[in-house]
Amino acid sequence: MSKLELLLLPRLNEVRKAPARSSAGIIAAWRAACPVCGGHGRPLSLGVKSDGGAVGHCFGGHDFVEVLDALGLDWSDILPDRPWYPSHARHAGKGNGGPTAWAGLKSAIDAMLQASALAIAAGDNVDARMTQDIRMAELRDAISEMSTRVAKAEGLKS
Repeated sequence: MSKLELLLLPRLNEVRKAPARSSAGIIAAWRAACPVCGGHGRPLSLGVKSDGGAVGHCFGGHDFVEVLDALGLDWSDILPDRPWYPSHARHAGKGNGGPTAWAGLKSAIDAMLQASALAIAAGDNVDARMTQDIRMAELRDAISEMSTRVAKAEGLKS
């Protein structure tokens, strides 16, 4: 039984089984009243895909996230859990640090640019050396943070 069947269907009104659409990969389907608008004629269409994933659409025009919010749920509540394999830990410290490391560097660069722009906009008499010193300090902090993350990832490999 899928998470959609266990968590979502019991919270809905006027639930009725609908034909599965195997050509679209839907192995089980239902229609129900939308918890956001109520709607006439069961405007909420729900389905379970062959991989266990959930699909939903409100023909009353509501975004499915609104439907989940109205029921006190989130996508993570109804989607299947990702399997974890031992090889995930083995590969965790490899590569370029992943998207979080690059996001950290990007945010550091953005902070440097914003600090420079604010100083210029405020009319401060900022000379090139002061701006360069600020940028270098922020860049050193970002590099230090990245090396800490890499060290933690290396610890996972052990």
